[in-house]
Amino acid sequence: MARTKAYSKKVSNRITTINRKLRGVEKTFGADSEQYRRYINAATAALPTDAYTLTEEGQLHIHGGKAAAGSLKLGQLEALGKLPTAKKSMDQSKKALAQNKLRAAGVSDPGDHEIEQQARSISDEEALQELAAKAFIEGLENSKGKLKYSEEAKADLQQKGAKTYSQLKEIIERANKRAAKKEYQREYRQRNKEKIADYQRDYRRRNREEVNRKQREYRERKRNEQRIARQTAEHERNNPLRRR
Repeated sequence: MARTKAYSKKVSNRITTINRKLRGVEKTFGADSEQYRRYINAATAALPTDAYTLTEEGQLHIHGGKAAAGSLKLGQLEALGKLPTAKKSMDQSKKALAQNKLRAAGVSDPGDHEIEQQARSISDEEALQELAAKAFIEGLENSKGKLKYSEEAKADLQQKGAKTYSQLKEIIERANKRAAKKEYQREYRQRNKEKIADYQRDYRRRNREEVNRKQREYRERKRNEQRIARQTAEHERNNPLRRR
């Protein structure tokens, strides 16, 4: 059966709407975002390869015009048409962050009203930061979804309580900096082992009297501590009240 003009118009309008939503999602979240990848996955799964363009930079565009209106079917565009707009995706992201923030604050099972209230206090910028943190954390997960992190982060991550993705990212980045600093110091000492040893020998030679004085004071202090400990023990043994 021949395609009617009304049907072709619906196809054309649907393509226009999808491309407009695509531009909005790209502008808000970026072409490398999870939200944008949903459109790419839906397009590559449902449409023939000549119905769209996907650039090396990951930008998607559904071809319009008479050819597309005359060949594509509404059913092929259905999955793309149901994907959320940038605003709806942002609202979903804010609610997800709100739920995580409430749990991190000790609310184990927040209700819809609490989540919506908290979400209203979250800015677009904060929601985008949380999404970036989520992508960062997911990039550290292995194939089984287990988070990989340095030993430096272990203590902080194992503390009780839920954490937002931004909090997890901050903990891991802080731990990575500490680990990198320790590794740099270790490598520096290894590279300059002889130089450091020469400096220490020279310091002791130039400050021999001061070093000897400190050593004498240290030994005297230890002897005094040991003497006091012996006297205390002797006093405890000879205390008649203690023997009762």
